[in-house]
Amino acid sequence: MTELSSTEQSMQEEASLVIAEVQSRAQGVVDRKLKSSRIKQKIVHTLVTLALPFMSAACNSFPSIVNLSNPFVESSEMKAQRNELLNEEQLKEANIGIVQTPGVKLSLKRSVFDFEVFKDASKGRLKELVVVLVDDSSLSWNAGKKLPKDIQEVYQTSLVNPYERSAKEWTQELNPEELKRAMTSEAEHISTLGTIIRFDGEFNDGPSTDLIDFMEKRSSPGEVKRLERKIVASRDPKLKDKVFIFVAVGGKRKPYPNQSYLSPNQFQEIPGSHPPGYTEGTYRYIGPTTAGQTLRHESEHYYNNPHGISSSEYNADTGMFKSIEDAWKRKQEGDESGYPFVFETAEGVTITKNIAQQDPSNPAA
Repeated sequence: MTELSSTEQSMQEEASLVIAEVQSRAQGVVDRKLKSSRIKQKIVHTLVTLALPFMSAACNSFPSIVNLSNPFVESSEMKAQRNELLNEEQLKEANIGIVQTPGVKLSLKRSVFDFEVFKDASKGRLKELVVVLVDDSSLSWNAGKKLPKDIQEVYQTSLVNPYERSAKEWTQELNPEELKRAMTSEAEHISTLGTIIRFDGEFNDGPSTDLIDFMEKRSSPGEVKRLERKIVASRDPKLKDKVFIFVAVGGKRKPYPNQSYLSPNQFQEIPGSHPPGYTEGTYRYIGPTTAGQTLRHESEHYYNNPHGISSSEYNADTGMFKSIEDAWKRKQEGDESGYPFVFETAEGVTITKNIAQQDPSNPAA
């Protein structure tokens, strides 16, 4: 046997400790100190750099060791729901894609086809519906940088890059220093939590040149460049007849157990709200802005018609609220299929038991 140096011996000893810790964890005996993110990171790092080279035999006897870096541990509650959820093959057959984040995973129940956009994807009326979870508390410009490059290019068609704005595009007079701060702030955070981007119907044509000319005359270079990005994307044959829904699920927008099973009494109609007429219309309801609620609202923007026109904010809100009313009524009768969006997190638990008694599981929304 080759003699190990003192450094290698020290590394091997540390690797042994890590393996022992993992074995303990696999048996359900988890030291509370593992809750420290610093120690978690150290364990994962040590596994990669130390344990695998020096303790291959032990690793082979523990093939699930790599799951230590996976926050999603399937609980008994999740196993019970498994038959209701669409698996990877079924999602593919239904022309549905999901872009997950490191900390949040979305699963869909079969009842998701009650939403027209999901049904149209499954019927082949759309080439693909892609739900994109964004690891940020809003759909800001910088949040898009966390997405895969091809998805990022789609994402940026809906946003003005704050650094491309002219001073006239801001709602108030700003001096150079104030303008710089405003750009930096908007790049980091905006109020938008969800959006739907379509390349079906008339959306395949992209913005008109008349609209771009109008924006140029208004000295709106930021909006002009956004429209130009949209034109480039609309001419990409790979995107034709696809629909993308983006939802913020990071930071304070991360799904949590108390967001499960939204009920209609959590929402109030906004005084003075009105549908589009001579004006653009308004949002209709105020209530919890959970990931599930946002996904419902954005899904309701879609409706199938010859022109591929999206619903107004008022109508999307109306559809969102009606879907929650229906889901809540069905739940009182023992049917939870009206809550088809299941968000899985390391901290999340279902709402069907006392939180303190739960295994890590998945809040439905």
